[in-house]
Amino acid sequence: TQDLPVVELNTELKNNPFSFTPSLKGKAFWVSNNKIEFVPEEGALKPGTLYKASFKLGDFVKVDSKLSKFDFTFRVLETNFSISLDAINVSSSHPDHVTVSGSLQFSDAVKTEKVEKLITAQLGNMKSFSIITKPTNDPLIYTFSINNIEKTNEERDMKVCISGDVLNIDKEVCKHITIPAKDDFKYVSASKITEPEIGIQVVFSSPLSTTQYLD
Repeated sequence: TQDLPVVELNTELKNNPFSFTPSLKGKAFWVSNNKIEFVPEEGALKPGTLYKASFKLGDFVKVDSKLSKFDFTFRVLETNFSISLDAINVSSSHPDHVTVSGSLQFSDAVKTEKVEKLITAQLGNMKSFSIITKPTNDPLIYTFSINNIEKTNEERDMKVCISGDVLNIDKEVCKHITIPAKDDFKYVSASKITEPEIGIQVVFSSPLSTTQYLD
């Protein structure tokens, strides 16, 4: 609650005033004249873990002896994730093929190479798909796409799953999407959109003619 006149900003404190149970490796720095920040080593904080912490307040300001150590607790956020699917995409140049795309959202930043191992897709007996994942401007959100899914004579159900095994999380989330049959023209879905302007996007199983009378 007060500025301390002689501090070395952004320089590691030789004697770390923080202690933790379970123990945490890291470094403490002055970031302003009245603020000390503890930065744990990368990967040191364990998701879902409750930590008991103690700060040596008496080393920096004059307080009663019973207040010389400031004790507090905090719990690290449990890593969580979700998956959402977009409407299927069928291009006029390849009307017999479908693209399935969507996004993955995480509660904590996940490295790109791990994201690639989290997502799987299954279509009937087929489990081998090339899934392209891409980071976005938000480190918690990734997009993905599964291209060139061939239509057959029958409508099929595709299951897209994200598994937490790589992140040591006992959780799996799956979404289902219908892959329409070849030469079967039907309504697939409708959703509210805000870009390029506010409206309703209606998706069909095959491309519409550019001269189709839409009214």
